[in-house]
Amino acid sequence: MAYLFWKAARRGNRPPCLADVQWQGALDDPHMFTVAVENPDLQPPRFRYTRIGSALEQRLGRGLAGLPTGAHPGNDYVGSLEGAYRRCARTLTPSYEYANYNFGDGAPITFERLILPLAGMNGRITHLIGVVLFSEQEKRPNGSEGS
Repeated sequence: MAYLFWKAARRGNRPPCLADVQWQGALDDPHMFTVAVENPDLQPPRFRYTRIGSALEQRLGRGLAGLPTGAHPGNDYVGSLEGAYRRCARTLTPSYEYANYNFGDGAPITFERLILPLAGMNGRITHLIGVVLFSEQEKRPNGSEGS
């Protein structure tokens, strides 16, 4: 649904502004986050979390709001956050990633991340919003994995 709201709010081929997107409360979703693009003229640009959903904070074990995106080392299992954020801001297009991990020490984990760029009135990217979902699949007694 986040992608559909984002797509409906686009201004031609340009990403919408944060205020243009009618989320109907979706920004309060426990699986969503908002990232501010700090000084987009820097190469590479820097990012700071402005909002992290409760389910994401619970999974990480701490709050990240107000912190730079690189301030939480040790979470490489979700892929390169900085790289995904830079790519989304540079291309002005959504970024979607999906992975299924099986570390052999429990149930497999499915990870999905959608990142959407938001522009200011000048057309430059000012924010990224996203949704991150983790699904832990049941492990069946005979060793095969559930769906």
